[in-house]
Amino acid sequence: MLKIVVGHSDDPDSQGAVTEVLEQCIQELGGMVPKAGLLFAAIDFDHASILQQINQTFPNLQLVGCTTDGEISSIMGFRHWSVKT
Repeated sequence: MLKIVVGHSDDPDSQGAVTEVLEQCIQELGGMVPKAGLLFAAIDFDHASILQQINQTFPNLQLVGCTTDGEISSIMGFRHWSVKT
């Protein structure tokens, strides 16, 4: 079964943003363990910190990501300077 969840935060603090995004994803996953993920984050975030927190929360996750100039999701619509998984 394929399940897709979205987490999206416009918190300007890297740690706050990744915490919010991970909480949203964990809740939506309902106990399932993700195998892969996509990460989109504005250029001003501390990407190393964000990646470290994601890896601690979901070890062995296959993650692909990039920096962005704007992010779009079903949760927040269009945002500048946000983090989305």
